[in-house]
Amino acid sequence: MNMEIALMVAHLFLLFPYEISSDNPDLCQLISISLHFFFTVCFMFLFLETLHVYSMVAFVVPRNGLLNRFQNMLVGWGVSILILIVTVCFFLEDYAASYHCWAQMDKPIVYLLVGPVICICVLDFIMLEAAGNANYKPLKIIDHRQLLSCKIHQRSNLILMPLILSSYIVGMLSDHNQDLALYSVFSILNTIIGVLIFFFHTLGNDEVRQKVREFLKCCFKQEKER
Repeated sequence: MNMEIALMVAHLFLLFPYEISSDNPDLCQLISISLHFFFTVCFMFLFLETLHVYSMVAFVVPRNGLLNRFQNMLVGWGVSILILIVTVCFFLEDYAASYHCWAQMDKPIVYLLVGPVICICVLDFIMLEAAGNANYKPLKIIDHRQLLSCKIHQRSNLILMPLILSSYIVGMLSDHNQDLALYSVFSILNTIIGVLIFFFHTLGNDEVRQKVREFLKCCFKQEKER
């Protein structure tokens, strides 16, 4: 859920009009910093979910993954804050520009905006492949419902990870270059990501599937009573 929240908040910041860059430069800079932070949070929680998937599919733990909810929150938000602090300390003036409120792709800041994210995605891919390409000895006690959810997320993350990374990079390029074609690609990618997150990522969670079943049963029951 943290990944979805971070992604949603990041896209809400994109709704601010570009005129802010000239009317209120400080607010524009804050928007640029916020975009960097929430997109980094999104990739961090994608990595933590991959770690959870690996720990279950590789039978490292019988249930609930390696980290509990508090530890996941601490690592996901904490590491993202550290990356942001380092970037702000060295490249604060490179956030935003005179005509947009995202990253300046022609400045050194781009290495700290894209570099950590690419490293996270590489680690994601390695763990997903490790979880799927090896035969592990099953544990005697395993939560099969959680295991099924993890197998669904294992496959969906292989699709979502490159799509979200592509959307992130295309979004920065489109804003920096003010390119209509790139804006169109960015919009199409986000539409696809939204659909995939709902059907494969959100519904891949056992608790969510159970809630959806209860909701559908309630709806059908009311229709029959009518």
